[in-house]
Amino acid sequence: MPERLLKYYRPYRKTLFFALLGSVITSALDLCFPLFMRYILGDVLPEGNLFLLGQATIVLLFLYLINFIISYQVSRHGRLMGAKIEQDMRSDLFQHVQSMSFRYFDNIRIGQLISRIVSDIAEIRELVFLGPNYLLVCTITMLGTLGILIYLNWPLALLVNLLLLGKAYESVATNHALKQSGRMIREQVGNLTAQTNESLNAIRLVKSFNNEEWEEKRLDKNGQALLQARKTSFDLLSRLNSNAVLFSNVTNLVIIVVGGAMIAYGKMQISDLVAFLLYVSIFIRPILRLTALAESYQKGMAGYQRFCQLRNGSANSTPNAKNGKKENTRPRSNGQLTQPPNRPMAMAAAIPTVLASRPRRWMARSKGTVSIQNMRAYRYHMCRHGSSTFCSQPP
Repeated sequence: MPERLLKYYRPYRKTLFFALLGSVITSALDLCFPLFMRYILGDVLPEGNLFLLGQATIVLLFLYLINFIISYQVSRHGRLMGAKIEQDMRSDLFQHVQSMSFRYFDNIRIGQLISRIVSDIAEIRELVFLGPNYLLVCTITMLGTLGILIYLNWPLALLVNLLLLGKAYESVATNHALKQSGRMIREQVGNLTAQTNESLNAIRLVKSFNNEEWEEKRLDKNGQALLQARKTSFDLLSRLNSNAVLFSNVTNLVIIVVGGAMIAYGKMQISDLVAFLLYVSIFIRPILRLTALAESYQKGMAGYQRFCQLRNGSANSTPNAKNGKKENTRPRSNGQLTQPPNRPMAMAAAIPTVLASRPRRWMARSKGTVSIQNMRAYRYHMCRHGSSTFCSQPP
């Protein structure tokens, strides 16, 4: 796990410890249940001892209740810890953004900032708790189940492991593709958020310039790009989930056929076959969990990478390091209308035309005030994104 992410766990070390301890206990209990079933089917039922059957049933119900209570507490407190870490990361990132210079905000889209501060960190929250919890539970469950399967019937266990090798290879390849897809989705969400934010902030200017249709086309273009990225991700996830179900069904069929043949030749008991099937189902459960974790992991890591990019700043950023004070790098205008050197000068010429062509309509919307700064910003925004209507030269 990245070192920067680990520091956010430190205030919640006790919560994380008890959550992981509870997960270990529930995993151990899950491994005990099939052994009880094997004992009931192999020893209790053949003897017809109803008293012993009642005792075994009561013990099982008690263990089920303990397992339920611990699982509930682990899930509740673990997810709450994830939400608190999310809030800490968002506050840290927002404080860092506020320390940036004016030049930084001149070279970044505000919608991208909003997406990274809100959406990307929300994706990290799912990874914060589910990541270490699922990895620990799956490791204990799979290793413990594998040992018991070898104890029950090692030839059949070897056959199951051979099937698992093919499944593991397919899962690794699909997860690599999911990582690339998750990064693309986060990028497209940021673009869509930025474009929507820019358009709505300049809605009066959009209407004044009759640019509604152009803004709708831009929104549709960004939306289609996001849809295509999500379509690729959905295809990969559908293949991953379908393959997991197919693997489970094929594995059960192989066990029943091979185990039935062993029972016919007197090399295996029915109680052992039932226990073997139960343990295989427990063994497959972590695979399904890891499949679900793969999506959260790819989304979370994509969000974390974007978090680190913003937290580390960029070549265009100018963090204010002097005494923690904000440095005002924007030149004073002294009441004069000034034009930044990297923006089109034709904006200033367009302002009187707009005011003269629609004074009543504009003044009604703006309640008697006109924001020259917003008009300049909107013109610059249109020139950047391909509209030549208000640019002094073709884009």
